[in-house]
Amino acid sequence: MILEIYAWAPTREQFLEGMLANRFMVLGEDGTPVPGPEVEVDEIGEVMKRGAPDANGEPTITIVPGHHVNLRAYGTFAKQLIHALPQTDAKGDRLGAFARTHLLQLVPDLAPTALSAKGVPVSVPAGYVGKHGVRLYDPALVKSPYRVRA
Repeated sequence: MILEIYAWAPTREQFLEGMLANRFMVLGEDGTPVPGPEVEVDEIGEVMKRGAPDANGEPTITIVPGHHVNLRAYGTFAKQLIHALPQTDAKGDRLGAFARTHLLQLVPDLAPTALSAKGVPVSVPAGYVGKHGVRLYDPALVKSPYRVRA
C-alpha cells in the first residue's frame, strides 16, 4: 500500500525545515536530510504549467515557482496513517487524502489554506499549511501531476 500527498513550499530550505520538524525526514550520518522510515520524498522543484494556446496556436508555458514535492508513505507507516478510517464514502468513491488519513492529527499546527493564499502561486491547490510554510495538498486536485508513480 502506498499513500501519496503533495507538498509545496516557497523554498527548498523551508520544505526541509518542515519535513525535519515533523520527522518525515531525518538527518543522515553525514548530516544531510534523508527520508524517514517508510517515506519516499521526490523533490521536483519548480514546475512548468501548460496554458491555453497563444495567437499562433502554440501552448503557453509558465513556470510555477516554489519547491514542489511528491511524498509517499508505504508499509506499516501508510497503514498507521489510515488505521480505522473509512477510505470511501457511501457511494464507494474514494475520500480525499485528509479525510481518509490521520495526517491532520500527526502534523501539529496545520491550518486550512485557500487556493489564493498570499505568496503562493495560483496553480498550487488549496490544502493545509504548517508553521514552516509547507503546504500539503491532495494529489487528486492536480490535473497534470509530475512524476506519477507507476
